[in-house]
Amino acid sequence: MSKLSKLLLAGSVIGLMTGLLFSTNLVMVRNPLFFLALPLGAVLAGLFIISLLLHKETALYNEEHESHAANFTPEHKCCGHCSKNVQTGIHAEAH
Repeated sequence: MSKLSKLLLAGSVIGLMTGLLFSTNLVMVRNPLFFLALPLGAVLAGLFIISLLLHKETALYNEEHESHAANFTPEHKCCGHCSKNVQTGIHAEAH
């Protein structure tokens, strides 16, 4: 698991537990903002599940992106006759 996944998991557990404590009146609070902990924990739990589902896909994308970047040769577009020299690293400045 990545650092972001661990943070989402910790935030969701903390949010859900504190939200359940406030919602079941085990801890009496007067400020209604404390009751936002339960929905916040649920949202973080959803984001954690999504990050787990996409973890393999992002690893595959990163691997594919790195392989394309390694095979990339920049294309030179100054004129048609020097394109062969660009591939070998030789470029004639005077046209």
